[in-house]
Amino acid sequence: MNRFLILCAISIASLFVACDDDSSKRLPDGVILNPNDVPVAVLDAFEKQYPNAVNVRWEKKNGYAVATFNEREGNKDDQSAWFSWSEGVWGMTEYEILYDALPDNVRAAFESSKYAANPWKKSREVDVLQRNESETLYVIEVSKDEKGKETEVDLYYSSDSILVKEIADAEDDKDYYELLPQRPESFVSNWLNTNYPDARIVDMEIENGMTEIEFIHSGLKLEALFDGSSAWMQTKTEYEGKWIEEVPVNLEIIKNTYPDARIEEVVKYETVKNGVYYCVELESRFDDDMKVYIDEEGREIERPIDNPITGGIPVGNNIENFIADRYPGAVIIEKDYDDGYTEVGFRHDSYIKEAYFTGSEEWVCTTWDIHPDDLPEAVRLTLEQKYSNYRIDGEVEVIENSSFVQYEVEIENGRHELKLIFAKDGEVLQEVRD
Repeated sequence: MNRFLILCAISIASLFVACDDDSSKRLPDGVILNPNDVPVAVLDAFEKQYPNAVNVRWEKKNGYAVATFNEREGNKDDQSAWFSWSEGVWGMTEYEILYDALPDNVRAAFESSKYAANPWKKSREVDVLQRNESETLYVIEVSKDEKGKETEVDLYYSSDSILVKEIADAEDDKDYYELLPQRPESFVSNWLNTNYPDARIVDMEIENGMTEIEFIHSGLKLEALFDGSSAWMQTKTEYEGKWIEEVPVNLEIIKNTYPDARIEEVVKYETVKNGVYYCVELESRFDDDMKVYIDEEGREIERPIDNPITGGIPVGNNIENFIADRYPGAVIIEKDYDDGYTEVGFRHDSYIKEAYFTGSEEWVCTTWDIHPDDLPEAVRLTLEQKYSNYRIDGEVEVIENSSFVQYEVEIENGRHELKLIFAKDGEVLQEVRD
């Protein structure tokens, strides 16, 4: 947590002459503020909300006055409170608690998740985000070290124990600015009141004129997308864990088609373009993830393309620019999250590809499926020479990152099943037997 200059006691703030408002607005972000730099409306609101605050330090960030302080009573040291610069309206306060001080239901939800088991390790402290008229969030940081590679994931739980966000390898010293509550436009409020009464907004993003909201309703996490004319485009509802039994579609066809796979998650899509369909995420016999799309009758279908927007769905300038540079002509069709990584789906060279990015928007890899006939000649030759008594099972997954391109091929001969990882030159990098 940043340290700022000590502000004189709030009780004598009225003795200082406030700067001209226009002059205050010209203060650059990141500067440490003297008492007379802070708008009177902010000081008044802060004193009213935190009368026991001591060791107060002020800074201007992104159009907000941010106070870092302790309190004479309680154990919430090093709190950070955000107030709008012009109106003095409180937006959010962030502070730390020990893991053992978490609400019982949140702790139970975490301890029943995969992140509570080896190789994951949790931090002793948890960040709490109290937000004005928005959901309180508890951020549990977990990490693991496998084969010399360390991975950190921030898990965001709501007060009723719903895991609403997973962000992998986020930036250090994060201040949670992006989670400051935003007042939704009337069309968003009206739509929620009509379709999801009592819904609670978790996050909202407005980019390129489009509005995306994440919200909680009846114990489930949902996302809704609106276009630049405020028209609804789609709603996604996520079903995980115990909620998979509540999915409003028959999953028996999928279970019978993939008897060796386990259903990890089901996402319901309600869309303007393609109506209602579902994405079923399966874990296969090789512990690989695969996605299968089904209609309202539970029948498997091709992946629908919902994007009605020329140029693609916005996902942030950094990611958009990266995809445009590396994959010229690509059209972004979806943004999702997978094990803490941002997953961006896009059309490119007649394939649907998925690129993965960390919480700090660093590219991890891109994957897509190809027909076995499209394998490099060197890979096909190795298969013919070394595995002639096997046949390829399904499509081939291509995995690309900044260092290599690999091909993941599953083969079988009736008795044995293998997963092979090939380099582009046909070398077998790994052989996994089921």
